[in-house]
Amino acid sequence: MNESNLKSMDPAARSYFDSLPQTLKAQIVESGAQLCTREDLERYCKNALENRAQ
Repeated sequence: MNESNLKSMDPAARSYFDSLPQTLKAQIVESGAQLCTREDLERYCKNALENRAQ
């Protein structure tokens, strides 16, 4: 994910992204994932947290 991806997020996705902990936001940005909807972000976060718990 890069700056243009952040700008292309729909309002619900941006609000959700802004509410995430800084470490998770950094992980999303560094991943390069194309996440534009809240559902995409929720799925990514769920997977990231599940992988972290293993």
